[in-house]
Amino acid sequence: MRMVLVLGTLLVLDACPAPPAEGEGEGDSGGEGEGEHGALAINELGCDADTVELLNTGTTEASLSGLRIVDVTDVPPSVDVLDGVLAAGAFLELPLSFGLSCAGGTIELQDADGGFIDALTAPPHADDQGVGRLPDGAGAPVLTTPTPAAPNRPWVDASQTVFTIASAPVVLRVTVTPAAQVALEAEPYEYVTATLRATVDEGGALVDDGPLEVGLRIKGKIGSFRGCPFSCGDKSSFKLDLNRLVPGQQWRRIEKLNLNNQVQDPSRTHEWLAYEVFRAAGVPAPRTGFAHLFVNDEDFGLYALVEDRDDPFLTNHWPRGTLGLYEGEYGQDLLPGTAGGFDVDEGDQGLVPLLQLIDAIDAAPAGESYAALADLLDWHEVLLAMATEIVIGHWDGYAPTRNNYFLHVDTTGRWRLLPWGTDQTFAYPWPLYDGAGLLLQRCRADAACMQAWSAALGEVAAAVVARDFSDELPALAARLQPLADADPRAPPDDLGAYAESALSFLDARVHEVQAELACQADPGADVDGDGYACALDCDELEATRFVGSDDTCPGGVADGIDNDCNGRVDDGAACPDCVDRVLGASTYSFCRAPRTFAVAVANCAARGGTLAVVDSAVEWDAVFAASVEALGAIDLWIGLDDAASEGSFVWADGGALTDAPWAPGEPNDWNDSEDCAEARPDGLWNDLFCDAALPSICER
Repeated sequence: MRMVLVLGTLLVLDACPAPPAEGEGEGDSGGEGEGEHGALAINELGCDADTVELLNTGTTEASLSGLRIVDVTDVPPSVDVLDGVLAAGAFLELPLSFGLSCAGGTIELQDADGGFIDALTAPPHADDQGVGRLPDGAGAPVLTTPTPAAPNRPWVDASQTVFTIASAPVVLRVTVTPAAQVALEAEPYEYVTATLRATVDEGGALVDDGPLEVGLRIKGKIGSFRGCPFSCGDKSSFKLDLNRLVPGQQWRRIEKLNLNNQVQDPSRTHEWLAYEVFRAAGVPAPRTGFAHLFVNDEDFGLYALVEDRDDPFLTNHWPRGTLGLYEGEYGQDLLPGTAGGFDVDEGDQGLVPLLQLIDAIDAAPAGESYAALADLLDWHEVLLAMATEIVIGHWDGYAPTRNNYFLHVDTTGRWRLLPWGTDQTFAYPWPLYDGAGLLLQRCRADAACMQAWSAALGEVAAAVVARDFSDELPALAARLQPLADADPRAPPDDLGAYAESALSFLDARVHEVQAELACQADPGADVDGDGYACALDCDELEATRFVGSDDTCPGGVADGIDNDCNGRVDDGAACPDCVDRVLGASTYSFCRAPRTFAVAVANCAARGGTLAVVDSAVEWDAVFAASVEALGAIDLWIGLDDAASEGSFVWADGGALTDAPWAPGEPNDWNDSEDCAEARPDGLWNDLFCDAALPSICER
């Protein structure tokens, strides 16, 4: 039993002796420099409990009288004064009168005169982690699982067993009452009370967790949403909120969990593979495991278990803190006047940081965004995130189509781009230098940024090669195949074939990137001398056509030339908004400015017409071909909606719809809110939210 005086308060604490090191016994003599205090070491710091652990590494009792624990990071330094003695080989946990920062700092042990005895510098870490020496008393500081007054242990994340693919999928058993089932199908995004039990394979030993009272809701949006799991037998996606009903509750260091139905990922492995590529490239991305779900003992089949951006995720990646986390989707981008469309997922300052970022981007001089935004954007990580989307064919991500992404800003004010919604990947080889995302567009117009973009593509390709999924992915597909075959709510599929296809896709993309970078390094590739070559130059016989140029439209007249190589003609600031084409008895205006459906209707009326009315397949073929010629292959409003007709689509002139090239599964009136029709880049039609902003086709 030992007594310690901390700022005048006498504490009586147990000092636990450390086990003797190998070959050391009670009769061993102390080492060099042991002296009165020389064998004392700061062994562990606990920022959550504000504690410091001392260890007497010597073989004789050490005096603590007058010693000082000093946080030298504080201004002025914070100090606690000690008293008492510490037995040889003993640990002592000291509660401090001042707080320790999980963002890092240095704690010193000093003698009564301020002389240095020992110090421990902590890196930023989560509040449930410790920082300690391994081996005890002598090693460099590492993250530890807090062990007050006991030997240190390396940090082990309890959630890792949930997201491993080396063992059997987690078995989740959810129980919901009949009333909660009805409520969930009526309001799918509202949480209901549920009970969760889980069985986790820990190295071959099955461990049961629960029961836990949790919040449960349906998740998913356009494409993946299934809202009728109980009365219709849908394979719905779900979100579990572990601390919604029990504040502070976690399950294996998890606060929220996503159960994805994989209806748009018949491979069952693309989400896992995509996020693994992001992480290999150095982009913070969610971990992915797999679960076999039962609801009220009914088998719901195999699910992807995707980590949420909850507090543990954020503190793991940004232990210094998060200022804001914003979710963007369906064409939202960092444009003036659009901040209100983002979901604020984290941060107590609301939209203020996001508005400041949008203003900064808007104010950045054309062609100088890379330098002008360097203090705000972590350009390297932003470019890696977008480059990974392009390489893996994540056409539904931010860079290609401005969907499925998060924007994160830490407490230092640095912004990053985070991926999401990767279930439709490894199939479409998106062009290496094109995309609708504003940050990529700004980069395309900046020569310095384009160099960094090419380097980012190379980094992603190198990361894919280094990570090497050639054995791991087929093995995962083979382990999941029996569960996929037995899934009562999904059609069977050959997961091995998808795995081989994804590997072939990645291999082809890596070679494409490598060939492109080799081409750019060839000084003879720039034939027209404009400073751009290979995929950065769409016409080596014309020096005005390259990535980063602009469609000039001399005299304000559309000339049909794609100067900036983005696949869309005449879309520069000097070009006319609408391009007219006469087809048969009608004049069609193809208007590139994004507008909501209602604003597009008004624009067409001002031009003396309506949104396009297409009465036959022959007419649509001609109109669609003309739209691609005029604007490129893009999404466009057409004059078709069901806003006033209760589910029956009607043309703008009041005519009934008789024949329509709807895309498969469309119109689906997702969430009872898709009342307007768009023509997709492939020429097929889709129903969409009327407040989305798209180019449009007028007819008069």
